[in-house]
Amino acid sequence: MINVLVRCMVEPTRTFRIVGFGSSEAKQSSRARRVLLRSVFAIGRVAVQSCEEDVLRLEGPTREELQMAIRWAVVIVFSVCAIAGCELDPKVSGQNGTKGTGNASEQIVKAREAIIGNRFKEAHDILTALIEKDGANAQAYMLRGIAHMRESRVYPAVKDLSAAVKIAPTVDGYYNLGNALQQSGFYERASGAYRAALELQPNDPEIILNLAANLIHLNRVSEGMQLLERAMKDRPNDPQPYTNMGIAYHQNEDYSAAESSFQKALEVDPNYYQAEFNLAKNYQKMGKDALAAKHYKRYLDMRPNAPDRGKIEERINGLGGDS
Repeated sequence: MINVLVRCMVEPTRTFRIVGFGSSEAKQSSRARRVLLRSVFAIGRVAVQSCEEDVLRLEGPTREELQMAIRWAVVIVFSVCAIAGCELDPKVSGQNGTKGTGNASEQIVKAREAIIGNRFKEAHDILTALIEKDGANAQAYMLRGIAHMRESRVYPAVKDLSAAVKIAPTVDGYYNLGNALQQSGFYERASGAYRAALELQPNDPEIILNLAANLIHLNRVSEGMQLLERAMKDRPNDPQPYTNMGIAYHQNEDYSAAESSFQKALEVDPNYYQAEFNLAKNYQKMGKDALAAKHYKRYLDMRPNAPDRGKIEERINGLGGDS
């Protein structure tokens, strides 16, 4: 097994999807929802006022019944607006023109910002409060799961992400769950999560890449290679599919084909250190020690703060090169 296969899958910028943060679609959707619900609220308020005028002309039980209906109408309108997280009319809400704060949508945005800023305790506090208030908040579960993964707390992450897809089966939910399961060592379950995501979005390149890597990890190399062929066709300028294809060839002991794949990845991106590392390891397996040492050195040049630097330097020395 080539170690970098797992490294490729755990890069934070490519692994977990913090959905909707800063996206124009999310902002437009939020604005549209607020406009729609404000309109509903305004219509409801006009209807209530109209009914109140009629009530004043009525007498006896009919008047009491309509008054009760009006009160229920007001409750329903307020409830719909509150559930959707829209801002109520300041005159009605008593906020004197200030925007409402602290609703679920705003808290989700704050939690996303905290995760992106690596303020995990803040994110956990916000999301846990949301979940305690609403146990069916799939987005809160998913974000808390991502926060757990960023802190390398894999088992709580799997639990939260599983809860998220149980409540709301989404592409991003299954994708994130697959990544958490993969990093936790539950490879078969990860495969199932990736496949569920791919069923919902069949041409998503990141899902295809991670499912392919997962299958290679499970030694189902031919299945993984078929997916990588798709990925290379769809993303010819991305070095990752070529690198993972090289890993697949390496596992099949086709070292010449692996060499070609790693070299192709480096043609696409000369600074893609994963391909450089795997090319070095492939040369080492082929018995080409001088080339292996050369490419291990290049890997360290590309990644001067590599966590495995000491081991790689020992390997270079063992191959007869100077680190």
